[in-house]
This record gives sequence, structure tokens and C-alpha cells, in this order.
Amino acid sequence: MSLASDFMWNWNAREATASFGYDYMLRQCRLRGRIDSEGKVHLSMCMQALEIQACLHMQPAHTSK
Repeated sequence: MSLASDFMWNWNAREATASFGYDYMLRQCRLRGRIDSEGKVHLSMCMQALEIQACLHMQPAHTSK
């Protein structure tokens, strides 16, 4: 399992963003995810069987309120 964090500062816009992510390897599956300070969630899952690899990437839609 790998964990990572990121912090970015945009000097011109005076904005900062931060994110946290993980990468988890199983025998035939790889799970990845990331959450950022803007509320965005990214998920991906890749499975491999024999010589075939299938990936599923998800990013839920966000609506402005």
C-alpha cells in the first residue's frame, strides 16, 4: 500500500489546494483513489486475468449549490 499527499499554492490567484491519495495492490487487482480539498473524489480499479486487463475509472459528478 502506498500513500501520498500533495499541496499546491498558486501565487497569482492566491489559492491553495491539497490532495491525498492511495494505491493498493492485490493479487489480480489494483485500487487507486484520490480526494482533494475541492471535494473531488477520483477512484480507479484495474483487474488483470491472463493477458486481459480491464480498468474502471470513476469521478462522481459534482453540482454547484
